Amino acid sequence: MVKQTTLKDIDLFNYADYRRFVRDWLIVARSRKGFSLRVFAERAGLGSAGYLKMVTDGKRSLGESGLERVMNGLKLMGEERLYFRNLVLWNQAETDEARARYEGKLHLLRKCRSLMPHIREKIERIRGEIRGLLTSDEFTEEEAASIAGQILPAE
Repeated sequence: MVKQTTLKDIDLFNYADYRRFVRDWLIVARSRKGFSLRVFAERAGLGSAGYLKMVTDGKRSLGESGLERVMNGLKLMGEERLYFRNLVLWNQAETDEARARYEGKLHLLRKCRSLMPHIREKIERIRGEIRGLLTSDEFTEEEAASIAGQILPAE
């Protein structure tokens, strides 16, 4: 049995061409019931479905307004949004200096992303240790609550 590709399987950080990413994303999205280029254009607030087709075919570039709308349509959040923006700017850069600047940002974003699972694990381990310390007899209840309020998010 062949595993069907889902939108979550498409890793933006593996792409060096934003147009290819959008094309691949659309191919998978179209396999979902009720999805079409027209639906995407409406959701993203694009003037027409043809705009995105021209962008993916390389006949149009993404300006700031179009970039924001496409990112909204792709439902990109956080680091993916930042990566996509820099990927577009890198692909569309007109000077070697600009390309080098955006290439550096893309490299840094990929590197940070690869470190995130390790950092999250360490943060959770430290939170556990802090919770253990705060529930020990080392501090009064008032002191523990004060410290917890300063360093731990409300749950």
